[in-house]
Amino acid sequence: MNDYDFSYIGKRIRYERQEKNISREELAIRSLVSVETIRKIEKNLCDPNISTLIPICNELSIDISRIFFDYPNSPSYKL
Repeated sequence: MNDYDFSYIGKRIRYERQEKNISREELAIRSLVSVETIRKIEKNLCDPNISTLIPICNELSIDISRIFFDYPNSPSYKL
């Protein structure tokens, strides 16, 4: 277990998905990532691999760097 809090990643993915009115099921089909994996990422039950985040971000039409740097709870977020 690590000491890092990556919950902002799942929160950002959920936010982006809901803003685009995409269900988890639809995102899973489009990104080739299982619904269960997307659910776990969004609920902070796992730390996602970069190889999982890339197709999710591609299907949400967001640059992967936004997951790490543009969310208020991310370590490098600046006001």
